[in-house]
Amino acid sequence: MKKLIISIASIMILIPLSGARPLVERGDIIHTANARNPIKEGQPAPDFTLQTADGEQIRLSDYLGEKVLINFWASWCPPCREEMHVFENYFIANKPKAHLISINLTYAEKAIDDVQGYLRKNNLTFPVLLDTKGKTGESYQVLTLPTSIFIDSNGIIQKKWIGPLDNKTLQSILSNLK
Repeated sequence: MKKLIISIASIMILIPLSGARPLVERGDIIHTANARNPIKEGQPAPDFTLQTADGEQIRLSDYLGEKVLINFWASWCPPCREEMHVFENYFIANKPKAHLISINLTYAEKAIDDVQGYLRKNNLTFPVLLDTKGKTGESYQVLTLPTSIFIDSNGIIQKKWIGPLDNKTLQSILSNLK
């Protein structure tokens, strides 16, 4: 009995030290994914509302009926920087066919000025949303950067891609979305 109590106490102490965070309800984001219900291809994409670097609010559900690529990135991430110009070129050429929602994991940046400086320096014209608290990245279970989520016009996740995308792969995946 004493060993059982010690084991339970050890687990209770180790769980918080493991970095596991309790699942809590958030007011500014709809969380439909969690540790017990991971996001999967074929399920509806969790909705969110975030502000752009320019202060405009964008909500994923406003894009229902259109193809969407959500890309999670950070300015300090070399593979993320590698794919930014692929996105810029593709979405300028194909704007009516598909939309890019670029989400910078701002909470993981040294400063917001790093993000804004990176955007200016690289002449990126697509809107960049700021995940200042990490809630959207958490909702989509982003553990590796970059991570891209492809959503069809019905709001259903069709593909989760971990790592940088090249133009050929980006075109291939988006052309197969409905």
